[in-house]
Amino acid sequence: MVESAVPSVVTTAYIARTLKCDLIGSPDVVVSGISLNSQSVAVGDVFAAIPGRNFHGAKFVSQALAAGAVAILTDPEGLELMGQQQVPVVVSQSPRSLLGPASRLIFRAPDEKLQLVGITGTNGKTTTAFMVAAGARAAGKHVGLIGTLGIFIDEKLIPHARTTPEAPDLFRTLAHMKSVGVDFVVMEVSSIALEECRIDGLIFDAVGFTNLSHDHLDYHGTMESYFNSKSRLFTSTYARSGVSNIDDHWGQQLIKAAQIPMESVSLDARADWTASRVESGQYVVTNIHGKQTPMHLSMPGKVNVANALLAVSLLARLGYDSPEIAAAIGKAKVPGRGEFIATLKGADIFVDYAHSPDAIAEFLAGLHDRYPGRIVVVLGAGGDRDSSKRAEMGLVAAQNSSIVIVTDDNPRSEDPAEIREAITAGAMGASNAEVRDTAGRESAIRLALTFAEPGGAIAVLGKGHESTMEIMGELLPFSDADVIRALVPNG
Repeated sequence: MVESAVPSVVTTAYIARTLKCDLIGSPDVVVSGISLNSQSVAVGDVFAAIPGRNFHGAKFVSQALAAGAVAILTDPEGLELMGQQQVPVVVSQSPRSLLGPASRLIFRAPDEKLQLVGITGTNGKTTTAFMVAAGARAAGKHVGLIGTLGIFIDEKLIPHARTTPEAPDLFRTLAHMKSVGVDFVVMEVSSIALEECRIDGLIFDAVGFTNLSHDHLDYHGTMESYFNSKSRLFTSTYARSGVSNIDDHWGQQLIKAAQIPMESVSLDARADWTASRVESGQYVVTNIHGKQTPMHLSMPGKVNVANALLAVSLLARLGYDSPEIAAAIGKAKVPGRGEFIATLKGADIFVDYAHSPDAIAEFLAGLHDRYPGRIVVVLGAGGDRDSSKRAEMGLVAAQNSSIVIVTDDNPRSEDPAEIREAITAGAMGASNAEVRDTAGRESAIRLALTFAEPGGAIAVLGKGHESTMEIMGELLPFSDADVIRALVPNG
């Protein structure tokens, strides 16, 4: 909660002076909002005309002004591209890095008096965020959540396209949350958001690290670069304290690299917070002082025990530590994350978002702990994304199941058969599983259901909560959960 004295009326002079930028034009223009997109500009907005991946935003200044923009934020290149304007222009060498601080000023520091928790990592961000939100509600907080599934104010969903919104949308959302009484916000923080300065201007009270595994290397290039992006969250620029899962190699590295006070969580080693299994679904959480708290976990998978432990520890750092909070965390339900859908012939059917090798292995290992019977997996991989992980995804799925049905998952512009071929080739590297290549995700789910048997489980992985299938630029309605419910209506 960053304290400041933002005036009730924000002018171009105040923005330029506070952010140490040059100002061309009137210093007295009052601004009421900020936007990166010329098509979403509202009257009174600053239009942020910044360099993009494909073009410079300065090309859209005329549209922004026509929509009601009263000022421009840009760089020297943008200033030259757009030419002389009749509105004031705030000029910075790095305007993207100022989007957050500028948004914070314009929306009058909405983070003040909010408790902020940030979650980062490859897998488990969404689940951990939902668990933190459930625990905070049990502590009597009015909770906002921002993440992959959208923006939530308590139970009300506001759809949003990105895991971490761009800074103008983020601060606008925080301002709205504050106006309706929210006093606690938990947010998923992606590595790309950190690279693109989307959370600049915020300081979290506590931040958590789940794990790091092979994903997004099409953006970051190397695991080291990926880790470096994540670790930026664990500095005084962004956070006051942190918690890291040290069962993950990168989590151990983070403990050493972090520049803020840290605690550790582990299921396998000595740590500040640990969880031991009593019986299926029942655990005891122990903190560094030896205090023990029982917790029943409704979601399957060892990875979800780790997520719950991280949630417990993050809330404890903020002073919320009780059996009631642990119980609420254990009961948390997340659409598409370890979500139980139905039972067929004695086999439980789950949908999960696991789409990286580690996430697949962890989720299936958790099913083996609970189900003595046959484990059947339906699995695909997204097109136009990190292709180097596909074979490994197939391999770990086959190593941890009896039957792997390789199918389609958002092929986008790629040939679905070629994606399936890469996954299948990896799966064939395991000798213990039967592997099927089945075009069409619904067909694959139908096939999986024919293998249902008592004491077994069926896991449909990769799409989780998603309600569409992206094929050649077209979004077609498709939900794993809805397909399963239609095929097993009385499961």
